[in-house]
Amino acid sequence: MRLRWPITAAVLAVAVVAACLSAAPGTPSAQAGGDFAILCAALAASASCAFAARCRRADARAWSILALATLLWAAGQSVWTYYGLARNHDYPFPSLADAGFLGYAVPAAIALFSFPRPAASRVTLMRTVLDAAVISGAVLFISWDTVLGPMFKSWRQGVLGQLTGLGYPIVDVVVTSLVLVLAMRRIPGERLPWLFLGGGLLTLTFTDSVYAKLTFDGVTGVTGTPLAAGWVAAFLLIALAPLAPMGPGRRPTGGPTRWPWNCCRTSPAWAPSSCPLSSPARAPTPSSCSTG
Repeated sequence: MRLRWPITAAVLAVAVVAACLSAAPGTPSAQAGGDFAILCAALAASASCAFAARCRRADARAWSILALATLLWAAGQSVWTYYGLARNHDYPFPSLADAGFLGYAVPAAIALFSFPRPAASRVTLMRTVLDAAVISGAVLFISWDTVLGPMFKSWRQGVLGQLTGLGYPIVDVVVTSLVLVLAMRRIPGERLPWLFLGGGLLTLTFTDSVYAKLTFDGVTGVTGTPLAAGWVAAFLLIALAPLAPMGPGRRPTGGPTRWPWNCCRTSPAWAPSSCPLSSPARAPTPSSCSTG
């Protein structure tokens, strides 16, 4: 199975991060290690999505937007890591890092809607949007009465801090709703890649929710605890999504379905221009190469 080794490597990476941070949680070395582990996982997810977009698949636009979303989150993590090194792991809240952590949701939502779906009318599309809105509104309404409202009233961080803190559960609910609603409309051939992608986004939203709760409770430096393994697992799941093969129920029409180092051999007509690592059987002609 083509996914065996990547999945094994991802599981081992998460296990190592969790074990190392469990040994001495909260120490400066643990916080620095957790920060860099999360940053590397986010960059790996962004690179994986970008490579998938370069393969010219039918869902290339969606993967490219998702690569931007994960890169935006990685930018926030870079700022967070800088604060840890420059301020002796005294992380301000709110900060520029939160802009990346919250802002990623906008391109992520666009990417989820950009994945090819079976032909449907505008009414069906509007029903999908309304389904997600209803689920999000219901969960937020219940959460405000049970958790968010009391937390908001009892927290003493100023208006900006309160709004930033509330932004995490709101973003998490919206992303979770979109994943669940759109997952129900996947055809059988797309379920394995969507399982990794949806699982990664759901893991990310859950970990962010725990982070927001701990922040409301006054806990800082949570990246030096085993919670960091949640972020690492989330982004490694997203990184695995483009590797997952399509089932027989669907084949993208825009290009090959293999991973970038194999895609050139499956389509020699465009290999010279789109895959510099390929070894074409014949010299490229002017009509088969792109200029610029």
